[in-house]
Amino acid sequence: MNSAPAPTTLAVKLKTTVALSPRKIGIVLGIIAACMSVAAIIGDLAMDRIHSDSVWPVARQFNFVEEGNFANYYQSAQLLLNSALLLLIWAVQKPTAPDRWRWLVLTAAFLFLSADEVAQIHEATVAVLIAGLRQNEEGKTGWFWVYLPVLAIFAAAYLPFLKRLPRRTAILFVVSGSIYVGGVVVMERISNWVAETYGDHAIGYVVIDNFSEFMESAGMALFAYTLLSYLAKEAPEIALRVGHGTSGGTSGT
Repeated sequence: MNSAPAPTTLAVKLKTTVALSPRKIGIVLGIIAACMSVAAIIGDLAMDRIHSDSVWPVARQFNFVEEGNFANYYQSAQLLLNSALLLLIWAVQKPTAPDRWRWLVLTAAFLFLSADEVAQIHEATVAVLIAGLRQNEEGKTGWFWVYLPVLAIFAAAYLPFLKRLPRRTAILFVVSGSIYVGGVVVMERISNWVAETYGDHAIGYVVIDNFSEFMESAGMALFAYTLLSYLAKEAPEIALRVGHGTSGGTSGT
């Protein structure tokens, strides 16, 4: 008798499409930033009014000044997300594109800022070194003397790049960057002055300090929206293949 043929095994290749909406993602990130700031204000006020050690473990998770908490993690994650989006834009650029390397430099810059947010390099390292060199007390703002000149040079070097971007993208680049820098530099200076004048327990200081952090998060949320919107026009479909072969994979839109 002839034996029956062995059943044929068919390899099933899965293909998943993930649709990303720049607008929805931007809105969600903005709402999270607002909720984080409100939670930080409530936590600060609760600590000031209740004076209970039992409140602090919860309140510190939303305190942007503290290290190793949820607020610190969220801000670092925002910067890391934008670094990943910048890297993705670099990857989809043509090898001959004149500004391709500039996207990679921006990727590295945001990767450093993400690490800086967690490691507190600007406050715990640079500010201390500057205070020692100037032989005065700069507190946590001595890093201005290093970061601001670097930022000015960086912005001047990227002006031609901004002019070559689509007009809407360039405007959003400037607006999101201005919001972020305004929170980091301008509002932080104001909050430091309020703390020195009225004390760091004053309601004005609590509101201004947390609003400066909200501006940072809001600026990064708008920047993520900008990068996703740019990707949607430049590369609306991106295929990701995993494995040694050249067929099959996962595609994202």
